[in-house]
Amino acid sequence: MGRAEFIAMMAFLMALNALAIDIMLPGLQEIGAALNVENENHRQYVVSAYLIGFGFAQLFYGPIADRFGRRLPMIFGLAVYVVSSLAVVFVPSFESLLLLRFIQGIGSAATRVITVSIVRDVFGGRQMAEV
Repeated sequence: MGRAEFIAMMAFLMALNALAIDIMLPGLQEIGAALNVENENHRQYVVSAYLIGFGFAQLFYGPIADRFGRRLPMIFGLAVYVVSSLAVVFVPSFESLLLLRFIQGIGSAATRVITVSIVRDVFGGRQMAEV
C-alpha cells in the first residue's frame, strides 16, 4: 500500500467517529417522533449513548491491540460498528436505540485508538505529525 492510500485509509477510519455523531443530529426530531420520545432533551441521549460507549471502550482497545496485534481488534471493532449500525434501522423502542448506539460507540472506539497506534508504528516524529 502506498503512502497516499495509507493516509486516505487512516483518514477514513478517523472520520468514521465524527460521521457517527454528526449523521444523527439532523434527524433527532424525527427519531424522537418515530419512537414516541416526548422530551426533546431525551432525544439527545442518542449522541450521549454513543459517546459513553466510545469513551469507555477506548480504555481497552489499546492494551488489546498491543497484546493481539492491530488487525484483529480493528476488524472486530469495525464489525461491531457495522452490525450495530445495521441493527439500529430496525429498533422497536428508544431504549433499544440507545443500547445499540452505545454498542456502536464501543465498536468505533477501535478506529480511534488503533488508527493512532498504526500511524505511530509506521511513522515517527515529524512524519507522524504530517500524517
